[in-house]
Amino acid sequence: SKSFVCNGQGDCSDHSDESLEQCGCQPAPLVKCSECSVSEVQCGSGECIYKKWRCDRDPYCKDGSDEINCPSWTCRPDQFRCEDGNCVHRSRQCSGVRDCLDGTDEANCNNVIQCSGPGKFKCRSGECIDINKVCNHQRDSKDWGDEPLKECNINECLVNNGGCSHICRDFIIGYECDCPAGFELVDKRTCRDIDECQNPGICSQICINLKCGYKCECSRGYQM
Repeated sequence: SKSFVCNGQGDCSDHSDESLEQCGCQPAPLVKCSECSVSEVQCGSGECIYKKWRCDRDPYCKDGSDEINCPSWTCRPDQFRCEDGNCVHRSRQCSGVRDCLDGTDEANCNNVIQCSGPGKFKCRSGECIDINKVCNHQRDSKDWGDEPLKECNINECLVNNGGCSHICRDFIIGYECDCPAGFELVDKRTCRDIDECQNPGICSQICINLKCGYKCECSRGYQM
């Protein structure tokens, strides 16, 4: 997309979209071809990111400067805190898939109460309760983790779509980003088109990747 040219991030594999010929100035630390907007902050490596992405535990700046000098992190009641400080949704703990970079969400799972499915909510104390007991103004867990006043029934998706590039799914407590068919989530917010042509044998001869899909074609002298 032409809108990605000279945005301070190399989107072409050879970074030619950020070249001196294209941009008229050479991107460098603290130097950009354009100023950041009022809703953005500038990384030490030069690019602009949304303000709300700073100190959100996901590095978006190339140099990681958006996650430096951040206040001490605490996870929401509906989240599990990894040993490296990152937070993942509690429903992901002991799911068989490693969501923490250090894998701590899948450690010691034999001693962890299994709590899965859309109708269940795992409290910070480890208790598993029905989702309809969350934010009902009654204590259903020992630590009151099911009644966080500042998070109950707050629709984070109403503000900048929760920072999600495509689909934002709001929950009674918290939210998560999702992608439409044909796309995959590459960080925790941004969707990228799946290149089905990377799957060996998906087409017998020519595979053409399309947005949200793909198509097969034949070499000259052959028919489908």
